[in-house]
Order: sequence, then C-alpha cells, then structure tokens
Amino acid sequence: MYTMKEVCKETGMTYEGLKFYCNQGLVPNVKRDGIDPTEANGTYSAVL
Repeated sequence: MYTMKEVCKETGMTYEGLKFYCNQGLVPNVKRDGIDPTEANGTYSAVL
C-alpha cells in the first residue's frame, strides 16, 4: 500500500489531481484510514 503522498511522488501528480481520480472511482483499491480525508498527509492508501 502507498500513501497519497507516496503515489503523488511516484507518479508526478498533484495531491488534488490524484484525490479527484480516487473520488471518481478511477483508481482501484483505494482505502481511507479513518483520518480526515481532506489532509494531504497520507489519509488514503492505494495499491498501484
């Protein structure tokens, strides 16, 4: 599993862009960890 921050670093995407795609259901296997999902500190995890 990767945090949102790690995925952004690996893909070169912005946090906002990646969050948009996750919220649209275009990134599979995304899970929230129960922390405030509006913060950019790894509150989502994705298997890429």
